This record gives sequence, structure tokens and C-alpha cells, in this order.
Amino acid sequence: MTSNGRCDVLIRAISRLLVDPDQQDFESRLDHALERIDALQDPACIEALMEMVDDGLDDLIVFQLVHTIERFADETYVQHLISGLPAIWSRSPRWAQLLLLRILNSPSALAQLRARIYGLPDPQRSAVRDTLKALKSSEPQFADRANALLSELS
Repeated sequence: MTSNGRCDVLIRAISRLLVDPDQQDFESRLDHALERIDALQDPACIEALMEMVDDGLDDLIVFQLVHTIERFADETYVQHLISGLPAIWSRSPRWAQLLLLRILNSPSALAQLRARIYGLPDPQRSAVRDTLKALKSSEPQFADRANALLSELS
């Protein structure tokens, strides 16, 4: 089975788990599946995990998904985060802001974001811009970093 096939199997298993987080052994089963994704290091898993990020999930579960995504190399993680950001922004602006905030807090991830800002397709450009504007309002301590990126998007 290809790594992409293994990723699909693991993502389906996680999706089934998330339907009922109160089921027996939920935490250990989720941890196990996320550890396997981490070991697989298949970039296809990033966007699939990002699709699961939703306001309806418990924050602790979403953070487990986010932490798994963040364990990928910054270059890969940021590339796929930008690609999936329009969907997250429309579904869950709060989590879109948190994901970008975490990039702003990581010098290496921020450098990867800066390197990709030029030439972004319109949907990604708009999602990054909208998310940064919202982040700037909700987290004023990050206004300088957000403004610097917004100026690079212009």
C-alpha cells in the first residue's frame, strides 16, 4: 500500500472516531492514529487533517490535529496550510486565525509563509489576507507581524 493509501485509511479511521468522541478508548485510538500519521509523514495527510478542524469539535481534539500537522517540516506544513486555508477560513475563522497565529510565532514557519506569499492564487491570497486582518483585530499584540505580511500581499 502506498503512503497515500495508508494516509487515507488513517484519515477515515480518525473521521469515524470523531463522530463519537465519547466512545470507549477514544483518546488512545486517536493518539495511535495521529502517531501513525506523524510517522508516515505523508503531506497528503495535512490537508485531510485540516479538513477535520471545526468549531464543533472539542478544542483539545483540534489541538491534537494541529500538533500533528505542525510536526511536518515547516516548508511542507506551510505550503499545505496555505492551500487549505480558504476552506478553514470559511468553515472556522477562529481556527484559521489560530493556525496563522502559530505560524507568526515560529520564525522558521513565518519565513516559509513569507517565501510563498508572492504569486499565491486569489483564493489563498484572499484567505491569508482576511485571516490576518481578523487576527490583527482579535490579537493586537500581533498587529505588527500581521501588517508586515499584509503589506507583502498588496
